[in-house]
Amino acid sequence: MKETNCNCADHDHNHGHDHDHECCEIDEIELVDEDGNVVTFQLEEWFEYNDKIYAILIDNEEEALLFESIEEDGEYSFITPSEEEFDEVKAYYEELE
Repeated sequence: MKETNCNCADHDHNHGHDHDHECCEIDEIELVDEDGNVVTFQLEEWFEYNDKIYAILIDNEEEALLFESIEEDGEYSFITPSEEEFDEVKAYYEELE
């Protein structure tokens, strides 16, 4: 999945920047992949790294996936990081655990 979008209609609070997504009460996210398929994920966690917001999403096979999350006008885009960025962010995330 390269770029997917999520419209979180139930998500109506202001993200004044510090981007505290932990206050989100979103448990499930439906994303549309590049082929137009709707895929449902469980939201595991949000975290910030290098001034970007990332989300750990769990797919229906219980595999954890890492996405960069970008909010614009109440819609969220979830983008698969490059291999180099993925390795760096994954290492950081594992230090948090």
